[in-house]
Amino acid sequence: MTERQPAAGAEVELLEQLDPALTRLIRQRKETGGVTIVIPTWNHREFLPRAIRSALTALDRLADSGFAGELLVIDDASRDGTHRLLRSAEVALNDPRLLTVFLDHNVGLPRARNLGLGLARFRYALMHDADNELVPENLPVFVESIAATSAAFVHGNLLVRSGGEVVGLRSAEVASARLYDLNYLDAFALVDAERILELGGYTTNAELAGWEDWELVLHLLAEEERLVFVPVTMGWYDRVPDSMSRQLSPQKEARLAVLRRMYQQSGPRDWLPFELGGIYHPATGFLQQAGAGSDDDSD
Repeated sequence: MTERQPAAGAEVELLEQLDPALTRLIRQRKETGGVTIVIPTWNHREFLPRAIRSALTALDRLADSGFAGELLVIDDASRDGTHRLLRSAEVALNDPRLLTVFLDHNVGLPRARNLGLGLARFRYALMHDADNELVPENLPVFVESIAATSAAFVHGNLLVRSGGEVVGLRSAEVASARLYDLNYLDAFALVDAERILELGGYTTNAELAGWEDWELVLHLLAEEERLVFVPVTMGWYDRVPDSMSRQLSPQKEARLAVLRRMYQQSGPRDWLPFELGGIYHPATGFLQQAGAGSDDDSD
C-alpha cells in the first residue's frame, strides 16, 4: 500500500486510535479504470440487502462496459444486527468485489465517508447511502462522464420514493448560484476520491453536523472545481420518517449561519454567473458549460 493521505491527518489520527490496521490500508494514489462504491451504514440493516444487490448489479454493468469495480461497505458500529447480516452476505454471495469494514466505535457519517474515500482502490468513488438504491445500467454513463470532463463531482437525477411511489426528484438540475441559499444536490454522486481527499474530505465540524454534503459542494465551488450534471437517472432516494434531514430541521438557522459565514462573507454573489456547473452526456458532449447559462433565476 502507498502512503496515507496527507490532507486527512486528523482523520488518520482518529482511525489510529480506533484501529491502527485501517490506516495502513489508506491509498494515496488510486487506480484508474474502475469505480469503488462506498456504502457507509449505521443501523440500516433493513435497507442493506437492496443497496448491496443494486451495487453489485451495477458492478456487473460496469464490467460489461470494460470498467473494474469494488463495493466497500463500512459498518459504523451498528447495533441492529448489521454486522451479522454483512457476515452472512459475505458467505452467501462469495463475491470478492464485496469488501466490509467493521468499526468498533461510532465515528459518524462524514468520518465514515472519508474513511471510504481513503480505502477506495479506485479514483472514482460512488457515494451511496445505505437507504438508497442504484439504477445499475446507468452507472457506466456516469463513469464515462467523470472521466471525460475531469469533474470532481458528477450527479444525476434521483427519483424520490415514498411508500413505494415516486413523489419527486432530487439533484435534477445543474449546479447554480442558488446553491449558496439552498442545497439541492444530494451526496449520492460519483466523485474524484483523490481530489476530494486533497481538499480535506467531508467536514467533521460539529456545527455542521448533518450538513456535510452541502458544505462539500460549496467548498468545491470555492475551489473552482468542476461539478457536472448528467441528465440520466442515477438511482432512488427513499424518504423515510426518521431521516437525518428531518431530525436536523430544528438546528437549521444555526447551521445556515455557519455556512453563510464560511461562504458568503461578502453577501449575495450577484457577480457570479448563474450556472456554476456543466451539463454533459457521453453521447453528445457538453450541453452547457459552466458559466454559460442565463443570469436570470426564473425559479
